[in-house]
Amino acid sequence: MKPSFPLSGFVARLAFTRLERVLLVLIALGLAVSLTLHAVCRSPFVDLVADNARWTFEILAGLLVLVLRRRSSQGEHAGTAGGAPSPRSFSWFIVGAAGYAAGQLVWVFGLLTGTLHFPGLSDLFFPLLPLSLLIALAPALDIGLEGKKRRAVWLDMTGLGLMAATLIVALYLPNRGIWGNGTLFVVGLYPVLFLTAFGMIGLIVLVRRIDIAGSPLLALLGMGGLSFTWLKWNLDFLQGVPTTGGLLSYLFSLSHTLLFYGLATVRGRIVTKGPYVRWLDRLHRLLPLLFVLAAGVGVVYGARRFEAEGERSIVGIAVYIGSAAMVLCAMFRQIVLLYEQDQELAAEYRLRERDIAFRAVFENSSDLLFSLRVEAGGDFRYTAINPSGAAMGDIEVERFIGSRPRDYFPGEKGLRFEANYRRCVAAGQPVTYEQTAKSSSGSIVFETTLVPVLDAGGAVVQIVGISRNITAQKSTLEAMRSLNTQLEQRIGERTEELEAAYREMEAFSYSVSHDLRNPLRGINGFCRALIEDYGSLLPAEGHRYLDRVQDASRRMGQIIDDLLALSRISRCAIAQTDEVDLSAIAVRISDTLRASSPGRAATATFSISLGLLARCDRRLIENVLENLLGNAWKYTGRHPTARIEFGSLLQGGRPVYYVRDDGAGFDMRFRDKLFQNFQRLHSQAEFEGTGVGLAIVARIIKRHGGRIWAESAVEEGATFFFTLGEEPRPVVTSPAPAAPLP
Repeated sequence: MKPSFPLSGFVARLAFTRLERVLLVLIALGLAVSLTLHAVCRSPFVDLVADNARWTFEILAGLLVLVLRRRSSQGEHAGTAGGAPSPRSFSWFIVGAAGYAAGQLVWVFGLLTGTLHFPGLSDLFFPLLPLSLLIALAPALDIGLEGKKRRAVWLDMTGLGLMAATLIVALYLPNRGIWGNGTLFVVGLYPVLFLTAFGMIGLIVLVRRIDIAGSPLLALLGMGGLSFTWLKWNLDFLQGVPTTGGLLSYLFSLSHTLLFYGLATVRGRIVTKGPYVRWLDRLHRLLPLLFVLAAGVGVVYGARRFEAEGERSIVGIAVYIGSAAMVLCAMFRQIVLLYEQDQELAAEYRLRERDIAFRAVFENSSDLLFSLRVEAGGDFRYTAINPSGAAMGDIEVERFIGSRPRDYFPGEKGLRFEANYRRCVAAGQPVTYEQTAKSSSGSIVFETTLVPVLDAGGAVVQIVGISRNITAQKSTLEAMRSLNTQLEQRIGERTEELEAAYREMEAFSYSVSHDLRNPLRGINGFCRALIEDYGSLLPAEGHRYLDRVQDASRRMGQIIDDLLALSRISRCAIAQTDEVDLSAIAVRISDTLRASSPGRAATATFSISLGLLARCDRRLIENVLENLLGNAWKYTGRHPTARIEFGSLLQGGRPVYYVRDDGAGFDMRFRDKLFQNFQRLHSQAEFEGTGVGLAIVARIIKRHGGRIWAESAVEEGATFFFTLGEEPRPVVTSPAPAAPLP
């Protein structure tokens, strides 16, 4: 299919009212009459009638612009249902009115510079009428415009007004030149050339703001008329025969009429397809540079021709310099405005992308998404809801949109919703709460987050809500809570059972230990009586048997004492008092051990670090050191020399105490039996003992919140390390726990 020219899409978007059609018909009649009279008859009277027809045509065009401006401001064109004036419609009218006024000025001064008499008021009245209307309507044009665009529009109008004033002043100055044929030529030609170029630039700049796709066509319509005027003036200047009419002038007026109507009527983007769009866009981008260059060439060329006639003028040079400066200013302003426009378009594109992404999330989210408007009276009205959310909440979209919460959700439910919305407005920040809703499938628990949308003044104008179905999560959470309750109940029951069993075991151990003492006393007593009364009658073998019975009784008594001590340690409370001097306790115990075996005092050496302090129970820690130092003394008894050491080091910032010896040691494969009751790593024949002492030590250390461990090798001594759960202290350099004895 052959692509259609963009003009077809442009015309298809126009919607004419009856008044507009009448004005268009009158314009066409005026144009036809003027062209016919100029072509058929050449007389002063006919020229006057033709000129009046043309003036009528242009006045009607101005009225058409005003009518379209009124319609556009009311939002009646291109499918707009009416309502508040659109800011874009005002911009379109400003472009059309400013361009029309500029064109009329060019035409007026074209007539004036081509006559032998000074212009009168009657020659200026009709052509300047559109400019007068523009100035009269200027205050109303500020309605609905943003600050940046309003400033740009007033700058355009100010520039046009300054150039118009320059032209009028230049026309009445006595700086004239005479062509060879006697025609009067004034310096106003130079501003006219520049005015044409500036009109082109201004139209390009302003039209570019309207719409990217439609602006090339609209710009070409205006550029066509301005180009014809520029060519006309150059032809007249080169030929030296100014004219008062002709086809080029009519094409200029016609192109502007189309431009004004297009700017005031077309709304939105003119969608076109085909190869024309590409070259129109490219040409549109080059037009500002081309017309600025053409304006500069025209100004320079005109100034040189004027000077060639021998009529140098200070005013002419000033006008020439001023025109060139305005061209440069226009170029700079064009660059700035295009940069601003590119930034605005880029921002608009980013916003459009965000809107597309938001719309995709909104339409496809599995959560319930909705928005509502905050009205001036404090009411709320729903504005949107996503499809999945409507299905989830059984919501009728048509009735939901535009309704108030208390209208769509009658009763307490709607009032509760409005209370949450007011809470969000008052807080000015997101608010999260849970709510339960009834649906056809049962009760649904929602977690709703309300996010306020603020305007530039910080007031909440809209609320966006996100409701997530957390029914499954709530059910899972309730199930977990129930399981935790059952688990805590079971743990409590097991703990009570274990505590009861432990108490029974302690009571049994105590009672057994206590009840066994009486039989032991009887055995020992009868053994002593038997020896005392019948010792002389017993053979040596009998005495040996009685000694073995007494040794076994003593060992049983020692075991009973150890069991009682272990039971007491499990039941007694720990007295946390001031810091205890562990070094002093170790020194006292070492003195006691030396006194118990005077024969070893010379061969056994104790190395005790001084100043070792710990916060602990003095009585219990004495029991620990008595057991550890006593074991070291016992297991070094078969060595000719012995070295026993008590000290501390730091690990992880905590003090670790140790008792080290160079005695018999033990096999590390059996270290798990060290701290168990009645477990021994040496036989009774090698070393005496009950196997309860280290179990008592481990229980005391554990009750202090510490731990105990050992490192050893057979016949290389043993080292027992323990901690007491103290707070970390500064780290100091100390030997590692596994370091051998020096």
